[in-house]
Amino acid sequence: MNMIKRSNIRRILAAFGLIFQAVAVAQAQTDDDLIRRVPSSANVVVRVHVQPILDSVIGRREEWAAKQEAKTRAGLAIPTDARTLVFASKVDWTNQLKSAWDIGMVSSSQENSVASIAKLDGGYVDTVEGVETAYLPRNAYVASIAPQALAIMFPANRQELAQWLSTTNTRKSAALSTYLGNAFRDEARAHYVLACDTSNLLAIPQVKSRLRDSVSLREKEVDLEAYANILASLRGITLVANFNSAVDTKLQADFALDASPIRQYGRQLILEALEEQGISLPEMREWRMSVVGKSVRLEGRLGLNSLPLLAGFVAIPTSTVPNGKEVPPDPSQFDKQLTAEKASKKYYDEVVRMIDDLRSKARGNQGYHMSVWVDRYALQIDRLPILNVDEDMLEYGTFVSSALRSVRNVNMQTRANQRYTQATNSANSGAGYGYYNDIEANATMLRRQADAMISVNVNNIWTVLETKTAEIRRKETQKYETEF
Repeated sequence: MNMIKRSNIRRILAAFGLIFQAVAVAQAQTDDDLIRRVPSSANVVVRVHVQPILDSVIGRREEWAAKQEAKTRAGLAIPTDARTLVFASKVDWTNQLKSAWDIGMVSSSQENSVASIAKLDGGYVDTVEGVETAYLPRNAYVASIAPQALAIMFPANRQELAQWLSTTNTRKSAALSTYLGNAFRDEARAHYVLACDTSNLLAIPQVKSRLRDSVSLREKEVDLEAYANILASLRGITLVANFNSAVDTKLQADFALDASPIRQYGRQLILEALEEQGISLPEMREWRMSVVGKSVRLEGRLGLNSLPLLAGFVAIPTSTVPNGKEVPPDPSQFDKQLTAEKASKKYYDEVVRMIDDLRSKARGNQGYHMSVWVDRYALQIDRLPILNVDEDMLEYGTFVSSALRSVRNVNMQTRANQRYTQATNSANSGAGYGYYNDIEANATMLRRQADAMISVNVNNIWTVLETKTAEIRRKETQKYETEF
């Protein structure tokens, strides 16, 4: 009898093992399918394994699953019932990281309804290359790329969508660049991976010129030629995060040449470059650095306040990525004003969250290097769902996105002024000692004037946004008799 019971238990356990194995294989196939569909021209790709993050010690402690279900913001904002997220962009590294297009893909545990999404966003159903799609008024297309997977593409270019769908429907394997392909193969189990392909981006004379003006190398005895050769061979940067009791993170810069000659100042140069783009984080200065062959690594922990960087690098409002779960209310059964109230409140909450996050970033960077982030957040505001959002609230959102872009313009002008003073200083560095001191003093004065200008202008913009936010909050609260 005991032998029979043990045998049955073994068979049951074996059956469960096969079931779990099948589920794992299906999950892996879904992930591979999303990566397979990334356009070959992408140079930035993000992949997020959702459930391991929600089930992690920190995820349970912060109650991310519950907060996610309640549609509130906490750390990584992710759509309800998502299993895997993949974002891809074609980024112009030389133009404030602007993207030619952005695609978000999500796999879930249920069937998707494009028609429901079209109704939720006030769009219409379409068929492109035999695939059920929906046009959304926020300048996007949604496509059902698999029974349990959806894609959203910005901007809503139907011809581009058709070309992408026709290519990915027949593709048997991923068409990523060599660098991106290797990154996702090497980090297949990581919870979060952001990989950026920078191959053939930098020229040696260009890098050498920037190194001469580098704060990190000022008054340092280094071989600029060797440094320039190595840095110009940058193939890409990969950021990996695994969620355990904390967010364990690794930033790796990969080169085509041996990176050991830049070991001494590699950390400072990488951080300086990231700060120049506005994407550095305060924790990175404390991370461990190592040089392994052709790679420079920074490893450490990411704070909860820095998690929006992971969610916001691709300019898609992550919490609004559709997954087909929600069913739109029937207008004949629900009060239309109530629908407008909910839509406007949700829109307001998203915009205010972005303003608060940007102000936090601005304080952390003393107002500098914000051009990338304000542009990204302005674009995210432009891409929020607008169905049933009232006109006053939409005008507020438009005003905010315009104001944020004015912050970008102030930053760009200031950075241009600073580069001019650096170039002037470098060009005259061969003059006599007294003349050199005059040039240095003049450059310092110009930098201080520029710093003061940006501080005043940016603070004025935040003040205006505060005033506008208070006005719309008061107006909407009175209109709907509910607290905004």
